[in-house]
Amino acid sequence: MKILKFLPVLLAVLLFSKPIMADNPDWQSDKLHINVYSQQSEQTLQVLVKFRMKDGWHISWDNPGDAGKPTKFFWHIPNDWFVTQLQESTPQKFIYNNIVSQYGYGETAYYLFEISNPENKIKTINQASLDIQWTACRDVCEPGNAHFELKKTNKSVWEKELQLAKATFPVKISQPIQAENTNYVMKLLFPSSVFELHTEPFYFIPYERWLVSAEATQKKTLTNNNKLEIQVETNIEDFIPSKGVLIYGTKAYVYDVVPFGHAKPVQEEYPYWMWLLAAFLGGIILNCMPCVFPILSIKAFALAKSSLQKDHIHRACSYFFGVISCFLFIALILYLLRYGGAEAGWGFQLQSSWFVGIMLCLFVFLFLLVADIIKIKGNFLDFFNQYAGLNSFMTGFLAVLIASPCTGPFMGAAVGYALFQPPHVYFPIFLSLGAGYALPFTLAEIYPTAIRKILPKPGRWMIILKKILSIPILLTCVWLGWVLYHQLCQPVQQNEKSIWLTYDKNQVARKRASGHAVFIDFTARWCITCLANEKLVLNTDAFVNLASENDIVLFKADWTTNDAEITKALKQFNRTGVPLYVYYPSQKQKKQNNDAIILPQLLTIDVIQKYLNIQNKDDD
Repeated sequence: MKILKFLPVLLAVLLFSKPIMADNPDWQSDKLHINVYSQQSEQTLQVLVKFRMKDGWHISWDNPGDAGKPTKFFWHIPNDWFVTQLQESTPQKFIYNNIVSQYGYGETAYYLFEISNPENKIKTINQASLDIQWTACRDVCEPGNAHFELKKTNKSVWEKELQLAKATFPVKISQPIQAENTNYVMKLLFPSSVFELHTEPFYFIPYERWLVSAEATQKKTLTNNNKLEIQVETNIEDFIPSKGVLIYGTKAYVYDVVPFGHAKPVQEEYPYWMWLLAAFLGGIILNCMPCVFPILSIKAFALAKSSLQKDHIHRACSYFFGVISCFLFIALILYLLRYGGAEAGWGFQLQSSWFVGIMLCLFVFLFLLVADIIKIKGNFLDFFNQYAGLNSFMTGFLAVLIASPCTGPFMGAAVGYALFQPPHVYFPIFLSLGAGYALPFTLAEIYPTAIRKILPKPGRWMIILKKILSIPILLTCVWLGWVLYHQLCQPVQQNEKSIWLTYDKNQVARKRASGHAVFIDFTARWCITCLANEKLVLNTDAFVNLASENDIVLFKADWTTNDAEITKALKQFNRTGVPLYVYYPSQKQKKQNNDAIILPQLLTIDVIQKYLNIQNKDDD
């Protein structure tokens, strides 16, 4: 019974004492508090480092400005693993007595890292640690250091902190700034035209220290084609920074920097009307892409019937507005998702197993109707016969839902351009795309006399046609079921004998650095154009021999379900959908092997050979 006397003491210790082993290691002093969070996936370990400063102290950014030292991270990991810094928080500017200026963090700062094994020899890291060195400044600057043993963080805590961190990260822009530095004046020309000069704060920070004084005046102007140009005095002549951060009001953007004349022509250099035209032509061509073939049977049969009816103009308008409505509906959802910070791309809806499942049920129902396996009589059928415009509207709407995930010529570039534009530029692009997609069948329905000349008189042939056109719908059901199966089940592991490697950006970089040419197939199982290219070209002996003869390493980036790394990779090439085929020449083929060649979205062996031969010829 004496032990009961100590029970309150034991309870107090359990309730109020700090656990010895915490989910996330931490370290603190009177100046700052550091937390280290980590989360292990199948082949990578992500690490998030969080700094919280106290009592006016701050730490330095990569470019600390006039004083201070950048924060350094020293990793203790197995030799086969590599560390990549993915992101870091947007820096602030600190000014002391109008003399000394620094860039750093005065409240909360995050650093996000990824540790990966490109060779995929080891799935997980059993033990890893991290040493951090920093300099904390206020009236004086004092160095500090800490050691952390990496431990897996509770998943809910990790997700919460990661979301908080993402809100502090600057946006990475794929298109570079062009720059020149002559007579100690650096001129920077930005690819985007969506800046207002009166916005504050508004300044550019290079990552390289000493190039530009933190207090240097930055003159901002708009060029004749409405592009942002910044001129700033430099401390070093003829030197161009590698990259930098543009602080713009409450936003921040990270840009690579290249000398004038070394940047690829950026998409925004084209006038706006050309992007509208590209979207319109892309919509027309989309009707010829393999993605659209399953839905053509529904519309073809509808055209055969409507050519014999008088309300063809009403049906044509309904179909047109059904297509336009669906394009704008998808564009709106995509805009809201991206505005909220999601890494969503064109065709995002088919990355959802729920959406694919609903489409599968719908197409099974349509097949049973068209094949006359089930028949609907009575008021329901009379309703659709009475309101035929609604039937045409839904046909157009459904055609876009199924066909839009794939991209074709002109369309990919136009959509990639639109996604980085303000709403008044963004939505007209998709309106033009929808108009192009709807145009062929709308014209065919407006002018039914042309169809009457082709089709025989009404008779038994329409019943036979209905049976034939039910076959593509059946194939669509099989395709959707196949996609759903792969989304719900674990992905199939690559065959050891397969020449295709699973996409990994670190492994791509290693192969390129070792002198190999690299070909990347960005694909998805719901993209019929992708599957057609793989069946007819990429999985053939002819292509395998071509890759072997040219020492090309092949990577497959499967985007069937949402993958943040693949989405980021697509974004680097100003694309938001698949298919996308990227070829990096070897160092022997091209001196500037950073330049990627984007192949057409419809492939043949001759097309691939042509692009390789053109590249080799240029190098000669």
